[in-house]
Amino acid sequence: MNELTREEKQLEVLMKIWVVLFGAGGLLFFVAPDWLFRRMNGFASSIFGNAFSQIPEPSERFWLSLALSLMVTLTFLSYMAQRDIRKGMGYVVAVMVSKIASTTFFLFFFFKDLDAFAYIQGSLLTDGPIFVITFIFYLRALGSRT
Repeated sequence: MNELTREEKQLEVLMKIWVVLFGAGGLLFFVAPDWLFRRMNGFASSIFGNAFSQIPEPSERFWLSLALSLMVTLTFLSYMAQRDIRKGMGYVVAVMVSKIASTTFFLFFFFKDLDAFAYIQGSLLTDGPIFVITFIFYLRALGSRT
């Protein structure tokens, strides 16, 4: 079998990083969801004062179940991709679909529902950059095989 190109190796490393970060993020969601909401609101307040609405802390765990499920799935997809990056490119695409969807919905809900800075954080400081970084590495890896 042909050796991986430098760009494929870089994508493989990126997917290993995502395994750790998605796994850690899921663990944080599980053990400290209220703390996370307070930190997002505190960050916005410390920088922007009262310019943005506060995102309310959820009173139940229904949505947390879905968020945790997504984090487990993203961790799994990233793990599967990095095992054999050439055969696992479809897993990378699935990660990108998830991240562009969440980025889009964060922005949608910011404009349609509540002007909470947490939505901007989700779109421009976490999921949006994850999508862009992964997309760049993905394109570079694809282009390196020609």
